Amino acid sequence: MLRRSAPLTAGLFLCAALGGGCSTTPPNVHLDLTVGLETDAFSRDPKVVSILVQGFAPDGSVAVTAPATPGGTFDFGDVDNTDQLTFEVTGTDAQGQTVMRGRSLGAIPLDSVTGTLPVFVQRVNEWARPPGALAQTHVGGVASTGAERYLVLGGGTSDKPDQADLYDLFALGGVTVGGIVRPPETLVPRGTAVLFTDAKGATSIDLGTGVATDVTTPTGLASYSLVAGGQSIDSSDGRTFVVGGTRQSGAPTKSVLVAAADGTLTSLELIEARSGAAAVWVEGVGLVVAGGSATGAGVEVLGPAATAFRAQGDFPPDPTAGAGAVIDGANGVTLIGGTLVGGAPAPIRRIDATCVNACLATVITGSDPSVGLTAVRAYTLGGERFIVVGDTIDEAPETKTFVLQLGKSATELPLREPRRGAAVVPAPNGTLAILGGTRVLDAKPALSVELLFPH
Repeated sequence: MLRRSAPLTAGLFLCAALGGGCSTTPPNVHLDLTVGLETDAFSRDPKVVSILVQGFAPDGSVAVTAPATPGGTFDFGDVDNTDQLTFEVTGTDAQGQTVMRGRSLGAIPLDSVTGTLPVFVQRVNEWARPPGALAQTHVGGVASTGAERYLVLGGGTSDKPDQADLYDLFALGGVTVGGIVRPPETLVPRGTAVLFTDAKGATSIDLGTGVATDVTTPTGLASYSLVAGGQSIDSSDGRTFVVGGTRQSGAPTKSVLVAAADGTLTSLELIEARSGAAAVWVEGVGLVVAGGSATGAGVEVLGPAATAFRAQGDFPPDPTAGAGAVIDGANGVTLIGGTLVGGAPAPIRRIDATCVNACLATVITGSDPSVGLTAVRAYTLGGERFIVVGDTIDEAPETKTFVLQLGKSATELPLREPRRGAAVVPAPNGTLAILGGTRVLDAKPALSVELLFPH
């Protein structure tokens, strides 16, 4: 069962206080806008002068709206307790520019709220720490989401290897799950359950009930050791691919675990055994896997309805290991970071995942991060603008983040608590989350969660 590492706040009102008090009229829902550990978020320059809180219905329409100023209150009026709303907060400066944002989880049934509903708001394009903390850290662990509510961290090195540590984005606090029989090397969320996979097997743990169920090896997969540690790549049709060839250590492998939307597991194989490859799903093209082999095809693709991988065009072998892959336009894939043979940082490269003849990667200059990165994860912001997270290439790797404008610039986004061995995962509320690791400053456990809300 889930165990909270801190108690929740209480209270139930329909207004929300921004440093002030609520009306004495008993309302229905109390939104508590919190800045977490960044206590100067509203007041520092450029100051927030206006706040807009909106509640969105499941169809995307605005159901309720309330303006306010910092230190004031806002009131939605009468709201039906049966409504399902997603709350969004926008803070603007004196010039009308958005400088703060916040978003609750999606489609929250108001009649399920049993206490104050906290909504974390933060400066845009900066890392910020919401309230609460993990009970313990995991260094070099893996992260995932769970039940569209939790950030899940497990595996790696920790004081309690049989415990997974979660951050609850609904209550904004730490939660633990004990009795983990296999510290995960890969996590795959499915509904309320998360698949914990290591080299010896796989166990599905339901985050609602705490029930753990061992999962047999699917036909065609000789052992979970061939995929454990691989990245989980989500497709647009509900499948998740665990590509063993993307893992950063271990022998090269061809194996790919496929989790259907209903949790059913099957397996596939790459044409070439790979290690440290990059992978991404491209709409209309399929699962694109690049690099990680000095002998095989430079790029492989599994089409949206295909049952086997194919070598894409005549891309030459690419031994780059540790790069991240991200969509950069129609059929375009940009490969960022990683190392060449010998350990030198690889340049940023673009490939056309539909190329057939004379296929080569194009090197892009002008936006390389200031330090070489490996174990890279990259996320598109649109317009050839990306968020990049990776570990520095040195004897004491540090987790670093950058915003890249392809071919133009690379700007570091410093973490609030610089750390080593952290994990990154996109959160269900549209932010990016970093959690775990140890603090660079004093080598103590990094227990806070850091979120990034792009503009």
